[in-house]
Parts: sequence; structure tokens; C-alpha cells
Amino acid sequence: MASGNYALGELLDLALGTPEIGAVNFNILHRLLHTILSSLDIAEIRVHVDGSDFQSPLLAGADYRRPAGSPRKPTSPVKSRKFYVVREY
Repeated sequence: MASGNYALGELLDLALGTPEIGAVNFNILHRLLHTILSSLDIAEIRVHVDGSDFQSPLLAGADYRRPAGSPRKPTSPVKSRKFYVVREY
């Protein structure tokens, strides 16, 4: 990727669509999100984060999609999740 000025839509495409479909350029994605936050003047809004927020729901076995108070399903969240592959033609 060459240095230069890019439209936000182009940055999104670069972050999520190149060099191959499914690959993510986290440096470009970080730049894009930071630019959006700054442009909306919301980059300084404070959010409380628990230590448990840093734990992956997949690793913890939590089903983050279930409503609060509903009984926990005994199945693994990895086995019950559907994945979709997006391809360009």
C-alpha cells in the first residue's frame, strides 16, 4: 500500500478486503476507527471496562448472545456458532 490520502471508504476496503478476502489489516482498521472517533469528537468519552471484558467469550465458554437470566445451554459456543464466508466474484 502506497502512502497517501485515502477516503474513509477506501480505508475500510484496505483494512478488511486486502491483500486477500478475510484478512484484516489491523493497523489500517485502527487508523480508520481513530479517525471516525476524532471526526465525531467522541474520542475522549470514558467507558468503564471490567477485567472480565478482556476475556474472550469463546475461551471462557460464555454464550454472550443469551438474554440475562436465561438458563445456560450446555453446548459449546464454538460448535453452535454459524460462520459465513464472503467471496467476491
